[in-house]
Formats: sequence, C-alpha cells, structure tokens
Amino acid sequence: MYTIIFLRTSLLILALCAIVARVVAEPVHPDGKRSIVTAPQEGETLARLQNRQVATIPFTNVKHTEQMLVRATLDNTFSVTLLVDTGAPNICLFHSVTKKYPNLRFQPSQPSEGVKLKQGVCTFEDITIGNLQTFGEAVLLKPNLADKVVSEYFDGLLGGNVLEDHAVLINYDRKEIVVILEGNLTKQEVELLGFRGDTCKPQALLKTKKPGSGYYVNARLFGEQNVRLLLDTGISEVTVSERSVSGRSLKYGATSKSSIGFRSPELFRETRMSVALGNNRVDDLKCDVGNLTNTLAGSDELDGLLGVNFLSHFTVLMDFPAGKIYLRPRESEKARP
Repeated sequence: MYTIIFLRTSLLILALCAIVARVVAEPVHPDGKRSIVTAPQEGETLARLQNRQVATIPFTNVKHTEQMLVRATLDNTFSVTLLVDTGAPNICLFHSVTKKYPNLRFQPSQPSEGVKLKQGVCTFEDITIGNLQTFGEAVLLKPNLADKVVSEYFDGLLGGNVLEDHAVLINYDRKEIVVILEGNLTKQEVELLGFRGDTCKPQALLKTKKPGSGYYVNARLFGEQNVRLLLDTGISEVTVSERSVSGRSLKYGATSKSSIGFRSPELFRETRMSVALGNNRVDDLKCDVGNLTNTLAGSDELDGLLGVNFLSHFTVLMDFPAGKIYLRPRESEKARP
C-alpha cells in the first residue's frame, strides 16, 4: 500500500515538474499572460501574439512590380480592388467606380490639403479587407488622366487612415499583410516576429508636418547623403527630387512621364544609385529623378519617395503608433537575380 502511495506521489511530482518546466520555457507576455510561441514565421503570427488582435490580408501584385493589390468589400455590397498606398491619406476611389456601382452615393466635398482632387466623400459602416473589419470615410477622386490609366488594374487606393493606428507587417514572400491592432509593440514582440540583430534595428518613422500627408524616414543615398523620403508603397520606384542629387555625376537612361499624387504627368529621368535605411542598403537600385516641387515629396520637408522596389527587398514591419520601422532581408533575397 505504501509503495502504491509513493508511486502515485512520485508521478504527481513529475507531472507538476513537467508543467512548471513548460510554463518557464514559454515566453511571458509583459502583462503576465503566457504567449503560445512557435517558430518565427509570419504565418503563425496569431499563435505567437495570442494576446493581440491580429488580422491577415492577402495581396497580389501589380503586373511587373511589387506594388500590392487587395480586395475590399464596402458595406457588404461593393467589391473593389485597392492599391495599398501608405502615401495616400484616405481610402480613395477612382471616378470609374461610380460607373461600376451607379447606386454608390457620395456627398459633395471640397478639395482638401491632403487630397486636392477630392470630389466627394462616403462613410462606410463596414469595410472588410481580408479578415480585417473596420469603418471609415472613402474619398471619391475627380476624373483625371491618371484615373483612365490605372482604373484598368484597380479601383482606388487603400490609404493611411486604415493602417496608421496599427502595426503593419508586410511579407512579400508570403504575399501577406499582417495588421496588429493598436501597435506599440514591445521589444519581445518585435523579436518574436523575427526582427533581431543589427540589420533589424528600428528606424524612426516620422509623421509629416501637414496633417494627413503620411510618414517619412531618414534614408541615405550613395552611402552618405541624408535624405527624407516619404514612405510610399503606392509608387513602384524610389523617386527623388532633382535638388537632392544636384552636383552628382549620374548616368541617366530613359526619360518617362509619371504622375505623382495624381497630378499632371511630369518628366522623370531614370538612373541607378545605392539607397540605405539604417543598416540595410540596396546597391545599384533603379531610381527616378524629377521635378517634385509641386508635391509634398518635393517640399522643403521632404526629398522624395521611398518606393516598393526598395521596400520589397525586405520583410517590413511598420509600427505607426510607436513611430518605428523595421527591415529584415527577405527569405528569397538570395535567390534574386
């Protein structure tokens, strides 16, 4: 009898030890709750950030670029394709949407500082993008040349008003955007997402002075020249103002017309240079140089735009509430030509 009691007691002690060991081995969230942690893969973010509300948005790419397209449903009725554009202040819909959905009503509105081509606004009580559900205002843009060109591929822009209250992780390899609600990630949470070491040190993500005009970073050109570039996932290539490269002996290639901020197209010259953010640098990167003086990107505050041909070399974590951006070289980077 005593032998049986002893065995039962021993088994109970061993079981308790196993439970304690498992609890100690699992990282502890700052609020004291245990987090379920697995291998550092973005596909398992829900498991690793159990104490957070997390939404996942799949995306496809615009042809020949790494620009991101997502599907959105407005008020459970209107289905649209939006270009993810951190440089836009709002959800912006092209005028062609009114032909696609004649019963979609917008209230007349005056142009604002953030959206000079605004023609109307509409407030949606339900905006569903992936498994992210939110609400907010969408802006109808006036008909213009850019509308005719791009509306063939998408219906509008997913602007900063949907994303800027959260932390946003972009994984170009998985074609997935993970939105971590409310942001302000702890150091432990950032590391659990795989951002560790010198290459992943946070860089400042700064809000522009003009309300609703986005965020910028302090980057470097040619390994030494400091520039302030608007974080802009809506533009395919890094674009800098002529003044930011004045005095540089650069080889220019093709000249093309582009429309920045849906203004009249202007001439841009193609060249190549190194672009760096923190300890991460991309050499021989295709960049456009042009007249940006009539846009925010070329104002006294900024020197250009940080486009997706730079950002897509990395997995990107933008913690907007914390004012930080983290970069980590992509899984497929070694396979790049």
